[in-house]
Amino acid sequence: ATLGAPAAGGQPMSRRLLAWCLLAAWTVWAVALQSLLAGAAAPHFSWVPELAPVMLLALASRLETRDLPLAAVVVGLARAACGLEPPAAVFFGLLILAGGLRILRGVLELEGPATRAVIAGLAVFVLVLWFEAVHSLRQGLVPESLPWLAFMRMALASSLAALLLAPAIRSLPGLSPLFMRRRSAW
Repeated sequence: ATLGAPAAGGQPMSRRLLAWCLLAAWTVWAVALQSLLAGAAAPHFSWVPELAPVMLLALASRLETRDLPLAAVVVGLARAACGLEPPAAVFFGLLILAGGLRILRGVLELEGPATRAVIAGLAVFVLVLWFEAVHSLRQGLVPESLPWLAFMRMALASSLAALLLAPAIRSLPGLSPLFMRRRSAW
């Protein structure tokens, strides 16, 4: 069905609904690429970025504030589809990130590259710690030591990904109906 034309059920397809579906598709592709890179890397190589929070962060400054939780759910669905972590842990982590981004939007300019990179690194570090805690608790184990260096590498790689990929993520085809319309001062 074309946009605005009646679909099989007689209802026009919403541009926003299509944009949410495309966000899910783009995120699945990004997370699948992340999984492919992680699988191809040597076991001790942990420089693969965590792309789901990078996607969410790259779009956070352009989305309506009310859409951030929905974006976290859509990105979480895509991340859960391609990841090993329990879906509930993924959703919780990304919803907490979306809540934090809602708060930070009122204080910081999320468009700035340095701000975006720092927030991405911190968010990924906390998210990876959360995934490790969930993994350990599911196995009934208390880890003797955590792979802090691996977590730091992943956070740094994610910071660089947020710095370099955010403009490309924001210009992915089909996502513009989700973005806020800038109001002119005139």
